[in-house]
Amino acid sequence: MLKYRKMLRNSIVIRLDTIKNKNWVSDVKSASLWNKSRILIVNRAFLTSKSRYNRIKENIDLVIHDEVHTATNNSSMKFYDWLMNRFPKVIRIGFTATPPTKSPNIFNRAFPKILSRYSIY
Repeated sequence: MLKYRKMLRNSIVIRLDTIKNKNWVSDVKSASLWNKSRILIVNRAFLTSKSRYNRIKENIDLVIHDEVHTATNNSSMKFYDWLMNRFPKVIRIGFTATPPTKSPNIFNRAFPKILSRYSIY
């Protein structure tokens, strides 16, 4: 718990999953002024709607995508193409409980390496 509190003191947390602040881009930029890390919590629909991710100019080091099987839709793939072109060293971690299909999956571009797999079958 202590490390979590320290992380929060050294970071600006922007919660777009619950509060759709119109000035969210300014909030992201403000972290640089305060010399803090930024943690942006956002759902895929908000980020990809109207290609809002294009407004992010600051570096992105890590993306954690829950329900990553949804990354196969067109808007998500456009986001990942943008992300990987703009930030080629970005670390991407995806979680899903949906088994992969046997046919080639387009999200392999964004998540080419499976670190672990567990099945109840």
